[in-house]
Amino acid sequence: MLGATLAAFATISFLLCMLLGFAAPGWGLHGPWLQFYLVLTGFDLRSLALGLLQSVIFGGYAGASIAAIFNFISRRFG
Repeated sequence: MLGATLAAFATISFLLCMLLGFAAPGWGLHGPWLQFYLVLTGFDLRSLALGLLQSVIFGGYAGASIAAIFNFISRRFG
């Protein structure tokens, strides 16, 4: 459940960033986003599709990792 929540959060955040880029193209893409999202070229459909895919994958991975660490610690020390 945590993985799905983080994946949804990352996807919504990415979509809002892309919508802002479509609405105000002169502002450009912020540097930190380029560190997390690989192969983004700008505000086009290819970047949108790749960014959505990466948001789901990375969000799910982060959520699953955090849940596994939490469960291990809670069983070990809880």
